[in-house]
Amino acid sequence: MARAAGARGRAGRAGRCGRGALLAVAAWTAGWVLAAALLLRAHPGALSERCTDEKSRRILAALCRDYLSGRLTGDLCEDLCVAGKLLYQRCLYYDRGKKVLQAEWRGRPVVLKSKEEVFSSFQPLSLLDEAEEHGQDVPEAELLLVVAGEIRSALGLELSNGSLGPLWPGRRGPRWRGQLASLWSLLQQEEFVHLSLLQDLSHHVLPVLGSCGHFYAVEYLAAGSPRHQVLFPLDQAMGTQAQAVCNIALSFLDMVKHFDNDFSHRFHLCDVKPENFAIRSDFTVVAIDVDMAFFEPKMREILEQNCTGDEDCNFFDCFSKCDLRVNRCGAQRVNSNLQVVCDKIFRRWLSPALESSAVSLRLRRRLRAAVRGCADPPGGPAALRELRGLLRAALGQLRGAGRFKDQLTLTPVLKPEVRGTRPLTQTVALSEPLAACLRQRESAMLSHAAGKHTPDDGSLLTLTVGRGAQSSRARWWGLEACPGEDPAGPARIRATPAAALKPRLQGTHIRYQSA
Repeated sequence: MARAAGARGRAGRAGRCGRGALLAVAAWTAGWVLAAALLLRAHPGALSERCTDEKSRRILAALCRDYLSGRLTGDLCEDLCVAGKLLYQRCLYYDRGKKVLQAEWRGRPVVLKSKEEVFSSFQPLSLLDEAEEHGQDVPEAELLLVVAGEIRSALGLELSNGSLGPLWPGRRGPRWRGQLASLWSLLQQEEFVHLSLLQDLSHHVLPVLGSCGHFYAVEYLAAGSPRHQVLFPLDQAMGTQAQAVCNIALSFLDMVKHFDNDFSHRFHLCDVKPENFAIRSDFTVVAIDVDMAFFEPKMREILEQNCTGDEDCNFFDCFSKCDLRVNRCGAQRVNSNLQVVCDKIFRRWLSPALESSAVSLRLRRRLRAAVRGCADPPGGPAALRELRGLLRAALGQLRGAGRFKDQLTLTPVLKPEVRGTRPLTQTVALSEPLAACLRQRESAMLSHAAGKHTPDDGSLLTLTVGRGAQSSRARWWGLEACPGEDPAGPARIRATPAAALKPRLQGTHIRYQSA
């Protein structure tokens, strides 16, 4: 009996240990699954395949084989596959099947894009296969209906036959079947359809330059990046950094208003980040990746899903609300393009980029407040008008600053034993940011600077003015800005005489002249 009881006890303990081990393994596995899910949510491209030149060249070689066999065609195929006028340069990125490559076309940098790697990955046009089986030709009217139906399915848009011009392959010829098959692969790529339809209607999207099979070409523009101080690489000819910032911000606002009002349906941007935009030389902002952009009918279809809470109704940067009575997301987007641009672009970049400029402290504070207000609901037309007005005022200050010729005249008061020497008055021409800084506090500056001031050590004079001054050097005096103790407070500008002057200095006469 005792032995039997002991055996049962050992068996019970072994069972409990086994169950504990299983629970530990299950918890460990669940932890890794959760960690992987969070990683993919934060970085959806984390498991994207590696972008290499070798693989990119193989992809284009396969494309050319299909072209030479007659399976596909396009207005760029001859230059890519035969004439050597469309030359591969480098791989830009692969993302969940999408391939984006940089090339040079007749001396012009372009980008080649496709949603899939190979032509056969796209759904074939069954109408062509059925017609070939029966030895019949497909009527053009029937093809137009099929194309319009595909666009309606992809974009939610009802287009008339006259609106399909940019997408239609043209006259029938020896490569007609390859043309239709190529067109069908392109129509299954929402970005291509968006760009083709909008290229004559908007200067804020890239025009399609041509295609070969399932790859299409667009203009190459350097994408934005948080690594750039002003988000985008700037040409030296573009003026001052602060002016560029204001012009770029104004173009963002123009794009938002344009996408909201200038088409038959509102155009929603659901993935707003610097990498999805670029600028032209005139500061026009261009949306260079519109894979996650949708016209209103498609947006409503995407948002209207089952839900148990509002978080289930967030589609990237496009949000809806969950109606808990029916557990269904509303079809109406509750945030806007403007709010997302203010939150993800302006809030993180605009104010810091203007911090050391000639824009007045008061105006910079108003801009910060306007951006905060714009990023939160309602963020509507009134917020856009306010931001546009403030940015134009800032641009006016920046353009006007260069017309001022402010001067600071520093006249040393020498010690009695050296007063017989020549006058050492030095007029310092102020740099633009320093002049603007002094103008912001002009009345206080004049009352402080009038007359004679003797530094405690006979060599250093401190003037309190607004922030944002830069250095300006002279023969006898150096002017430099140093931050105040309070980061939000004013800076101090120090007027430091040259070493040769210090032993003879008793005091200083200062005169500030504002043009």
